[in-house]
Amino acid sequence: MSKKKKITHPSKPHKLLLRLMAKLGEVRVRETFIKGDFLGEIVYGQYHSDGVIEINPVPGIVDTIIHECLHALHPEWSEVTVKRMTSRLFHRLTEEEMRTIYAVYRERVPNHIRR
Repeated sequence: MSKKKKITHPSKPHKLLLRLMAKLGEVRVRETFIKGDFLGEIVYGQYHSDGVIEINPVPGIVDTIIHECLHALHPEWSEVTVKRMTSRLFHRLTEEEMRTIYAVYRERVPNHIRR
């Protein structure tokens, strides 16, 4: 006898997601560079007890820049190879190198996202 999988409707949001979206409408959010912790761990964001969420856009953007530039440099590489090399390069970056890549990105990208 085979077990039936529970099918969830993709257009019906999860209750926790609905609560999360409501909370996002309530909290203050700001974008800022957040230094890594004492173990050198990359910090993507943090919540403060005063109701502020700080988001560090640098790691995600730098990771994506490395990934896409590797595709441009080596179109013959497979996606697996590009992902592996992205991870290798990204995790060896110093904070200064990461901020430099992000600064170049900010100079090159328009201030708005086109849809």
